[in-house]
Amino acid sequence: MSNEQAGSATSTGSRVTSVEHMSDFETLMWNLEADPWFNPSGAMVTVLDRPLNQKHFRRCISQAIAAVPKLRQRVIPAPTKLTTPGWETDPEFELDFHLPTLALPESACSWSDLMDLASWLYQQPYDRSRPLWQIITIDGLEGGRSAVVWKFHHIIGDATTMMKMAEFYMQLKRRDKMPDAVDLVGLFASEVAAQPVRSHNPVDALAETAAETISAVAKRQTGLVRRALGEVMLWGADPVRAKEFGQETVSKATATIDQLRGSQNAGSGGDSSGDPDDNSETTAGPGGSPIWRDRSRHRTLHSLQLSLDEVKVAAKALGGSINDFFVAGAVIGSLDYHQKRNVELDSLNISFVVSTRKSGDKSANAFTPMRMQAPAIEMSPAERFTELQAMMVSKKEEAKSGSGMASLASAANLLPGSMVSNTARAQSAGIDFATSNFRGAPLPVFISGGKLLQNVPIGPLAGTAFNLTVMSYDNSLDFGVFIDPTAVEDPADLQACLVTGYQKLLDAAL
Repeated sequence: MSNEQAGSATSTGSRVTSVEHMSDFETLMWNLEADPWFNPSGAMVTVLDRPLNQKHFRRCISQAIAAVPKLRQRVIPAPTKLTTPGWETDPEFELDFHLPTLALPESACSWSDLMDLASWLYQQPYDRSRPLWQIITIDGLEGGRSAVVWKFHHIIGDATTMMKMAEFYMQLKRRDKMPDAVDLVGLFASEVAAQPVRSHNPVDALAETAAETISAVAKRQTGLVRRALGEVMLWGADPVRAKEFGQETVSKATATIDQLRGSQNAGSGGDSSGDPDDNSETTAGPGGSPIWRDRSRHRTLHSLQLSLDEVKVAAKALGGSINDFFVAGAVIGSLDYHQKRNVELDSLNISFVVSTRKSGDKSANAFTPMRMQAPAIEMSPAERFTELQAMMVSKKEEAKSGSGMASLASAANLLPGSMVSNTARAQSAGIDFATSNFRGAPLPVFISGGKLLQNVPIGPLAGTAFNLTVMSYDNSLDFGVFIDPTAVEDPADLQACLVTGYQKLLDAAL
């Protein structure tokens, strides 16, 4: 740890005296990442007009580390499947490891070079023995510009959490005062001293594991046990209730398996056995692109940018939101890509993220991914906008009612890891592309002396053909198109088709 952090503290964080555990949904993301096929995390490339003032920047990040516990904590593996992984302050924390700087020859880093480098950095696995983030500064871009690659594991937080953290390192003017030094050394020492000391004696370690498991299970299951006991007490007076309770339990278990398998009916809450005359499939997805089925671990990153004001006007004229515009344009562009290749398809299988965060919700992650089948029938851009808007409204209501993978994570975490991984692969194989969006700063900002010019968000593929993530900033919408080139054989043409798709919507709104 550098000496600059040993000054007077402006924030000393909170003293950790007990182990905080991941939520069930975060545990599911953590477990899935053990399969190299999946990476649930996001990242972002931020382009600045000049290099950062590194001393200023390191002080900003030090303040964030003091204020956000997970930035200084590492994961404690769960002792059994009955509990979830926990967090503890990393006693060997190294700021230099988390804030590396790459100085490149100016002539060697064009825009495409930066996209390739960011894609490579994204794919480097996290060191699971350390806090799960890195912020990589890249100097030497064309025109004297600089870039920052922000890489955070999703279990640290969702987009809302990340934007709150941005308050620590974004400024409204180029020349901002030097932040006060933070005594991270003292903070870490205090928290490490308060952490439980784990025994190296096998017998004592086994006893500690048992005690921790019992305690965690008790906290998680108290509500369940209370409801179950109340239910059982009613069985004597109403025998039919016992039968209905059993049927409901089986239905929920089946729904979990269906969700993991990728059934289009998963989460509907109905009888998952299906009607013999129902033609809907329960495998990894009917429809979908016939040319985007091969998948790999290769990645290529592309970007595009639209005027936020123009999109706002167009979305309003079409009767919807910016997010409706975003998803509709992606579908139109994807259909154009297939039409150029004379490929017929019935539908595209896509996923989008729905925030489930409520007022006052302080959880690190509050979202659920939802799947939707976009019909490929011929229609005008305006008609397609309206069609998809209605479908997304329905899916959002479904998510807010408690449906989706997030509500099933607890049960999924109790299943064998190989089963979860295999069924998750089957599910993602039926998704053509994933989308997500979030808001950025509504006005120009600076980061330690550098003016922010553009963002390129990177969303996780997790086995899909590509991910399209958009972020608003000032008067622009910045898109990151993260593509599996084995699935999409011509990534550059897909990027061009997406641009055309959005232009069709802009023209339709006139």
